[in-house]
Amino acid sequence: MNILHRLNKILLSLFVYLGTLLLPSCDMFNLSVKDFFENSIDGLGIENITLPEGTQGSDGILCVATDSVQNLSFELRNPQKKAFSVKYEFEGDDVKTLAGDTALTYTQGSDRYSAKITFSQEFLFELDKANYDLKKLSGKIYLTDDSESVIYDTCNVSARANSIPPVALGAMLQADQGVAAGSYILCFYIPVLNGTVHQKDLHKLIINGNAYYFSDGKISGGLAEIYSDEDFTERSSDFYTSTPVTYPLGADTSIYPVFPGVAGKPAEAYAAVYYKSGIALSSSDTTFNITFEDDYGLSNSISASNRIPVIDIPKITDAEGNPLSSGAPLEADIDTRLYTISITHSGKAYYNSEESLDCAPVTISYTVRETNGKPVFDGNISEISGTTNDDIDIDLPPGTYEITAFAAKEGYITSSVAAVSNVTITCPAIFYVSSSGSDEDSGSRTKPVATVTAALSKLSDTLADDSTLTEGKIFITSDLEINQEINLTTYKFADLLPVRNITISGYDGLRTINANSKCRVLQIGWTNGNINLENLIFKGGTTSDNQGGGGLFVSSSDASGKTLEIKNCKFINNTTDYTGTAILIKSDYTINITECEISGNTLNGAAGSAGIDATQMGVGTYITIKDTKITDNTVVSPDTSLTAFGSALNGTAATRLSGGVTISGNSITGVSTGTDSSNYSAVNNSMGLKISGANIIKDNTLIFNDNTNASRNIVLPYTSGSSASQKLNILGDISGSTIYVSIPSSSIINDVTFTSGYGTTNTALPGSVFISDCNYAIGLDSSGNEAAFVLSGGSFTNPFGITMTFALSASAISAGSASELAVTPTIMQNGTDITASVLSEISWNLVLSTGSTDVTSSNTNILTIDAANALPDTYTLYIAATLYGITYDDSVTVICE
Repeated sequence: MNILHRLNKILLSLFVYLGTLLLPSCDMFNLSVKDFFENSIDGLGIENITLPEGTQGSDGILCVATDSVQNLSFELRNPQKKAFSVKYEFEGDDVKTLAGDTALTYTQGSDRYSAKITFSQEFLFELDKANYDLKKLSGKIYLTDDSESVIYDTCNVSARANSIPPVALGAMLQADQGVAAGSYILCFYIPVLNGTVHQKDLHKLIINGNAYYFSDGKISGGLAEIYSDEDFTERSSDFYTSTPVTYPLGADTSIYPVFPGVAGKPAEAYAAVYYKSGIALSSSDTTFNITFEDDYGLSNSISASNRIPVIDIPKITDAEGNPLSSGAPLEADIDTRLYTISITHSGKAYYNSEESLDCAPVTISYTVRETNGKPVFDGNISEISGTTNDDIDIDLPPGTYEITAFAAKEGYITSSVAAVSNVTITCPAIFYVSSSGSDEDSGSRTKPVATVTAALSKLSDTLADDSTLTEGKIFITSDLEINQEINLTTYKFADLLPVRNITISGYDGLRTINANSKCRVLQIGWTNGNINLENLIFKGGTTSDNQGGGGLFVSSSDASGKTLEIKNCKFINNTTDYTGTAILIKSDYTINITECEISGNTLNGAAGSAGIDATQMGVGTYITIKDTKITDNTVVSPDTSLTAFGSALNGTAATRLSGGVTISGNSITGVSTGTDSSNYSAVNNSMGLKISGANIIKDNTLIFNDNTNASRNIVLPYTSGSSASQKLNILGDISGSTIYVSIPSSSIINDVTFTSGYGTTNTALPGSVFISDCNYAIGLDSSGNEAAFVLSGGSFTNPFGITMTFALSASAISAGSASELAVTPTIMQNGTDITASVLSEISWNLVLSTGSTDVTSSNTNILTIDAANALPDTYTLYIAATLYGITYDDSVTVICE
């Protein structure tokens, strides 16, 4: 029993002793053993404080860095998980005032077993800088209930807001060539202290044990007052304020201290220092230690030696790895609009030209500046700089650059600066647009912009910056929807010199720009270079500016001698209240429209064209349309402001149809029966239409309110006499064409010529090409060279009401034998057989075919088949008979057996 009692006392004493070791220097140390055990069971107290990281000063107080937030953390003894509050009270009144209500943040662990006090970086910095109460952070932690009426525990903290002094940079030795020739000059960069946390507590510089002093803030860019005594009475003469005459110790080229570029520490934050050591040059190792020591004993050092090697200079190379030279012209990648330069390092350092050693890795510091101040980096800055411990590739957009780089490493002399200037990077002015792009991107193929307006802005800037670029291109890689008109006028391309050509094209196929009836699609204005529009669909355009051109409005007025090419484009479903719904041209451009489709466009309530309206302002300019369909466009309820207009093609510009043009299915609807509509048509020939090649103009209609209609294709202006006021100018062979024409007059007294140049390039009768839309026949005029509306025997022949049927002499022929097939027509007009009277007027074309192969043909109504061509097969005989300009055709089957 005594043994057990004695053992319990020993264990109790050991427990108390161990508990005492674990407790911090807090009020709990003053508790009796009885109170200690009661608090251990029920009490709330502070345990295990974790102080911020720092360095101990000469007075033993912890010095806390002030370049970041600092945390004071502690664990709690809280067996009952009581609610609590934490408060920190500074010792000094000035510090309390500086802290205010925002310097400290208190947080608690969710389990109520821990807490943390956070000192803001701003507060720490200001305290370090102001030097209040010797920068003391010291204070007391209070652990209380929520009302702060009960104090559970307290704990004292001793600390100071004091950062370690900065280190000198770029230390190196040079040989003095001046007054102290034959001795060492120590070169280094000393930090400028004005406005820093070290301004009021850093006063001592120690070089190899020799102490020098400077008063508050007296280290500046001019390197002011350095003293030999701490009372600042004796100015030291050991320091230069300007570069002395020196030469390098071992390298073959002159080397002067180069600021070694530290992130966040610009060169202007340091001053170059040259220290006369008075120590003679020696072949033995000579080392200089440079130390900054603050008033509280914190210090930072760097050394320089006569055996410290010089780091090799970095290399700046082009995309092929060749050294880049100043003034070099470079061309960016067309897909990325970037050119990649490289900055590399050999990983070598040199004592002299023959003795080297490996020093990798080194820190390369670089700066790249666009010398014209263009914000080429991230769209808002013209200069970038940085450091890297490895070789680096830098992608540069078009611009003119200055590039510098040097290498540094602790214990080595910083390299000389590698520098190139006037490095010009160009790129073809090509930009890409995609609905999935971003207007903040470069507009390259791999990083397209999202809108054509953004691409135009970049294009304008690029062309303005580089006068060597003669053209710019915008490629649209996806269908787009727009809410605002694309307007080239905004970018004033006509102001650029020299004149620039511009292309806007769908990329890799047709691309739609859909305005969704919100705006016009595109306006071309303030341009004077050639313009190309290709592979685009102009859709859903409309206008609100009393102008047409819902799809396209061409308004440039200073483009004489230049060409606007519109190729493989579609203008569909555009709507306006002004003429020129699909395309409105008020410009002196020469315009070519090729392989296009203009259909489904609607002009509401106005007289004019739902297709193209062209008014040229320049002498000698014209519009050429080729291989294009202008179909199914509609003018709805036109007003009576114009008595002559064309629903598909209108205006006063000289216009040429050069083959492959179809104008069909266009209509003018809702016309009042009392309106003088005799000059309403699909094509308004006041423009002086010029024609060559095979073109189709037919099946265009005028529809009245009473649902009656009339065929209206080309109405030729005519008042009286033997010639139309505006003729069709025939510029070439137009055989194969079908062109319906008419004049507005209901009665003529003589033939009316309506072509110019027909007989020069055509041998077929006009009736094989032209078909009358009025009560006159088509024939030759009195000259025998031009097409005319003709009278016959004092009266006229009306091609309407005529029907023609055909009979074949045989439906079968013998294989291997020559045969002859005769076609006999029956011609009826308004119920009367007129075959005998008009048979001689018929022009014939008979073709016997098998599959896609023509076997034989005839231009009479008799077809002869040679024995060699009479092979067993089933053939088709194609019959075409033209009378008074109208072609009647049929086909029949012929069997050869």
